[in-house]
Amino acid sequence: MTGLKFNDLEALNIEIMKHTDALNSRKMYNRSYSRKERFIEVEKDRLHTLPTTRFISKSRKTATVMRNSYVSLNNYYYSVPKEYIGDTVELLYDGDTVEIYHKFRHITTHRRDDTPFTYSEKPSHKLPGVLHEYRIRMDDV
Repeated sequence: MTGLKFNDLEALNIEIMKHTDALNSRKMYNRSYSRKERFIEVEKDRLHTLPTTRFISKSRKTATVMRNSYVSLNNYYYSVPKEYIGDTVELLYDGDTVEIYHKFRHITTHRRDDTPFTYSEKPSHKLPGVLHEYRIRMDDV
């Protein structure tokens, strides 16, 4: 079997499949069945179809809600309802969204943005007073 040369990946894969089929069809050591027989007998009917939506890996970060009712993720700020000021929250994020949880309870979701030192705020999260007026003036500029 040594000394074989392959000119392309397809030819190599064909040769591998031949040997894989032979291995899976051969009776296993000290067993009365092959890997292929065992698969058909035990596992095949238990397989499910793959999900239609692709799995999206998410990252997690713990943050404290600042006095201005925002949390920071990579120097971008996301608003949180004012009753959570000073509390520790969990940010669960991917490339598209940032979900914010407090004690395993979903608080809010924002569209992810990585523009440094900018803010994402929801109208229901706005704080009254000077800070709020300052934010509006900065947004208008």
